[in-house]
Order: sequence, then structure tokens, then C-alpha cells
Amino acid sequence: MREELLARGIETLAVVATDVENARLYFRYRPTRVPIASDPDLIIHRSYGLPRPRIDGELMNKLAETYINPTGELPAPVPATKIGDMLDRVQNYHRTSTDSRDLEKQWPMLRGQFLVDGDHLVRWVNIECSKEGLSGIGRFPTIDEIVAATCELNLSS
Repeated sequence: MREELLARGIETLAVVATDVENARLYFRYRPTRVPIASDPDLIIHRSYGLPRPRIDGELMNKLAETYINPTGELPAPVPATKIGDMLDRVQNYHRTSTDSRDLEKQWPMLRGQFLVDGDHLVRWVNIECSKEGLSGIGRFPTIDEIVAATCELNLSS
């Protein structure tokens, strides 16, 4: 996706909620073509207003009843409460103590994507679950959705 956006004059940056060394270790085994920034204290996440729903019995029940397969890696959708463990198994990933500490600190903060113009103004926002409810957990916008937003806002060159 990055190459297509770069061709339109749009740079991308992913911000991960872990320390630099843990991010380096993770991305050494799972390389990405997107530049990565580390925000272990969630300062950027909070300043961009990413919601963090309150965890209670009602939310946990709804998550257990919501079946998802956001990355398409599983043979079928599974309850949202099981997605992390299932994807870890499929990817042969073993969580470290740092991963567990990060998860405890950030879960269930939702993920977001933002288009920011040259004047540093946020011009478009996509927050996980904002359109589809809980069934949108883990869903990222498609390249077509991002390109359409950049064209609508006249952000691409």
C-alpha cells in the first residue's frame, strides 16, 4: 500500500505502542515497508483521541459473540476474544513478557488511521470499529478507501 500512496505524494508512518527494542525485534522477523515510530507511553495514541473502551462483563460478552477474521489468515472467523491467541498460533508467534506488559497497558485501545496534510492538520480519520461496530476489530481501510479520501480532500499530488 505504501508504494501506491507514495506515488500519489502521500507518506505513511505506523506508530506502535511498544518500546523501540521490542519493535525492532518484532519487525526483524515480520518486516514492513512502512516507517515505524515507537510510542510505548501511548502519548500519540491519546493525543489523536483513540478511544479505549471500558472493559466490563458486557463488553467481554459482546466480544465473545463477535466472530472476526480481520487479516484473512484463519480458515474461518473466530470469537474476537480468541483472535490474538489464534493468530499467534498461525504465525508461530510466542508472546514475550514485554508483549504481555504492552497488551495490559494498551488493550482495548482502538487503532486508527489519520490523513494529515502539509500544515499538520488532521483531514481524515478512520477509527477501528467506528463503522461496523465490534465486527470491525482489526479491520484496516483498503487502499481504495484511503485513495478515495485523499482524492476527496485533494491531498494527493
